[in-house]
Amino acid sequence: MKKFKLLFEKVSKDEAKRYCERDIQVSFDEMYRLITSCLEINFSHQPKYCSSHQVSPVQLTEKNYRELNDHSKSPAVVLNKLIKAFEPHRTKIVTAHFFTSNLDPLNWHCFFWTGADIQGAEGGKVWREISHIHYTSHLFGLTKEECEIRIEPTGYKGIDKAHLKLC
Repeated sequence: MKKFKLLFEKVSKDEAKRYCERDIQVSFDEMYRLITSCLEINFSHQPKYCSSHQVSPVQLTEKNYRELNDHSKSPAVVLNKLIKAFEPHRTKIVTAHFFTSNLDPLNWHCFFWTGADIQGAEGGKVWREISHIHYTSHLFGLTKEECEIRIEPTGYKGIDKAHLKLC
């Protein structure tokens, strides 16, 4: 809880980013404790879950079938082609947890992630191989309402954020 309290006390975006990306690592146990105990530090919790589940069936084209049955290609090449055929139908879930100060409603903080983030499968070249979650707050230039709107089933574009390494 102390880690989060120190983060919530930061007064600039640069200070918050530096603290997140250099000084701390978090676990989901610690996130759970923050969620269940945030009232102790005068914050309220608001979760947000977005899913992009698509119900349309996968349509394999004749070309897909030919490529999948081409025995001259390695199994890895065939598997990658099959994965690409199913890619538009994959469910993406974005999980976000907002914390708003009970003393100042303009003082808010948000942790958010997708399954690929926590598996280390998404991110820039530095964060792609590392399990992580994202952090943003009132210090990063958006209102809470703007941030809530930008966290949607297809992702979280246009949100300035810091990364926290998962341990």
